[in-house]
Amino acid sequence: MHDWRTRTFLAATLLAGTACSGEIQAPGGQGPNGSSTGSTGAGGSSGTTGTGKGGSGASSPGGTSGTTGTGGTPTQCVPGVPATAQLPRLTKVQYDNTVRDLLGIEGNPSSMLAPDTTGSVDQRAWDGYKAAADSVSQQVIANPTARSRAVPCTPSGDGASCAQQLIATLGQRAFRRPLTAEETTRFTTMFTNRAALTATGTFDEAVQLIVRSFLQSPSFLTRAEIGGTPDANNQIALSSWEIASRLSYMLWSSMPDDALFAAAQANELQTKEQILAQAQRMLTDTKARAMVTSFHQHYAHMGEGTRWASIARDTALYPQFSTALIPMLTD
Repeated sequence: MHDWRTRTFLAATLLAGTACSGEIQAPGGQGPNGSSTGSTGAGGSSGTTGTGKGGSGASSPGGTSGTTGTGGTPTQCVPGVPATAQLPRLTKVQYDNTVRDLLGIEGNPSSMLAPDTTGSVDQRAWDGYKAAADSVSQQVIANPTARSRAVPCTPSGDGASCAQQLIATLGQRAFRRPLTAEETTRFTTMFTNRAALTATGTFDEAVQLIVRSFLQSPSFLTRAEIGGTPDANNQIALSSWEIASRLSYMLWSSMPDDALFAAAQANELQTKEQILAQAQRMLTDTKARAMVTSFHQHYAHMGEGTRWASIARDTALYPQFSTALIPMLTD
């Protein structure tokens, strides 16, 4: 945990689109159980150096002959990630941090969310997402600083031009990628039909509607890694936008900053060197320190209602223990 450079390099290696984040195969193998002809298994190359995963002998799925070896060293790396979609939802901590960095709203909006879980979104979770989005969008309109952060322009006329800027800029930051043409049209239609969708059809009511819709979108609530097209080996190389999110949520537990977005826009997150440079920069940010603190608190089961909330020691067994040490142990 002390060698930041080594850990950063390892993280960058795993994150790089050209690094081995997909399957590892032995020479000539076609998958976990070797080739279709049985010449190679996942554990070794041929029958003279190792047996196939399914056992030795001509009928095993991993190899055709040989019983002398117990497994060889994988030597072929297929870059990318498996073609299965990865759609992890934001945790409650990530939700709060992302809302803070996206809109400048401090506090704990995730208190309205259901407990962190995996799997499908049930009704309780969906109700929580809607309640939090409604509360945050109201705060954006009520707070001049938050409103100026969300609305990058001063509306004039019917406000359509400013709404377009809002949708493009805030949408890209909320979704951590540029909006598609279909998404842009959908949110623009919301603004156009604001009179029917809001109480009085004012510009601010339309802004609140759009912000609320952004926060309820799966593209905000999940960290999708589905942008690529599977290659001949059924692998997907992460885009620079997806790598930017991986970096930011791994090191900051929050969304990318402007520098990381700029790197993604320029497609400059495709080599180990590019990713390492960003990771080293990000580790100097205080958000990285908060991430490390959060990790250790979670690992040690610290928090309200835990044994760390009121530390007590038997003075007979621990005569040198001082209550003055408690803040150092828990902060």
